[in-house]
Amino acid sequence: MNVSLCPSNYLLSINIFSIVLTLPMVIIFVLLCILLTIHSKTFHPFFTLSFILLISSYAICNICLLLRSICELYDEESYFIDYVDKAYLWVYMYIQPCVVIGLIERLCATIFVSSYEHSRHWFMYIIGQGLGVGVVYYENFLVNNGQYNDTAKNVQFGLSICICICLVILFFVNRHLTFNSRHKSVLTVRYQLAENVKALRTFVPFVVVDNCLSVLFVLSMILFKVDFNIDLDVCRSHPGYTVSFALFRAILLLTQLFMPLLVVKQHSSIWNQIKPLMERRKPTVRQSIDPDQNKVLKINNVLGIDIVGSNVDYFTQLKVQWLT
Repeated sequence: MNVSLCPSNYLLSINIFSIVLTLPMVIIFVLLCILLTIHSKTFHPFFTLSFILLISSYAICNICLLLRSICELYDEESYFIDYVDKAYLWVYMYIQPCVVIGLIERLCATIFVSSYEHSRHWFMYIIGQGLGVGVVYYENFLVNNGQYNDTAKNVQFGLSICICICLVILFFVNRHLTFNSRHKSVLTVRYQLAENVKALRTFVPFVVVDNCLSVLFVLSMILFKVDFNIDLDVCRSHPGYTVSFALFRAILLLTQLFMPLLVVKQHSSIWNQIKPLMERRKPTVRQSIDPDQNKVLKINNVLGIDIVGSNVDYFTQLKVQWLT
């Protein structure tokens, strides 16, 4: 091994860089969990709980990364680092099953749009979470038995493919229901479909970025031997490891900084509360006539298609319900 390939100054710089970027991420993800909890009644309880668990997993992973970087500043051989790494690995491996559970929940909400609003099948949801924990246990079993480079990576690739398939199915099912519901379905079904689309707008961008990061780092481990934590043995034996690790660590941390912003921007309830605070400094213009009073009420889905329809549709549907 060549110690000069992985000098102590490099390790110190990586730790300081990680602390500087991870600390604000911990704060941001914790605040996002609090906001989602405050606005928990915006969406269905299963969706809200799945999303909070996902964001909480990211927050815990960042806390573990922060603690590890701080410990390495003082003692690289500390036993506390081993416990932090185990906690990080368990929570990190739970993220993908949590995403799959959330997507399946949204798929059920889209398919059973007429009855899902008032459904509370907690037993099925708990079974799904149990299966997710089982997948995490299986992956950790593989890691502890030295098979992480083979089977565990295949499991992660399989979950990534499953996530992509769920996204595609959600896209086409939502498109099909949207076209069929316009001017045909009752008002309650159309508005429930609109709520499903709002939830997808909040969840899907976060999931896409998360899935891209998962695939990226599985590939980095296969091609460049770069894991989430620095490997001193590899660092001191591979000349290009220092550059590769620094690059992938920067991508991971900087990308995560923008992920909570995607959620806040797409979450209608949270954004409607934050937006006035951001616009306080903007000058207001008084108007004697409301320019929006004659506009058509529109709620567009992810395809840009109007789900609710016009105000005329609203009163037509209301009249039909009264007459029948």
